[in-house]
Amino acid sequence: SLSRYLNKNTFVFQLAVPGLPHHMDSAMTWSGNKRTYFFKDGEYWRFDDGWFELEKGYPRSIAAIWMKC
Repeated sequence: SLSRYLNKNTFVFQLAVPGLPHHMDSAMTWSGNKRTYFFKDGEYWRFDDGWFELEKGYPRSIAAIWMKC
């Protein structure tokens, strides 16, 4: 899965994906929607695993979306 790849190759992956910042705090793949979420400094980006691209409209606030603050 993409998550396993990222654990070993995060830097290489970040170079290959324009718009994704370096030194992410965390990442997770949600198998329910086939998206990988990247987290850094209170924001997150959503990556479409099928199209291998970041989705438009990101980054978004973790607090506003994930925690409903």
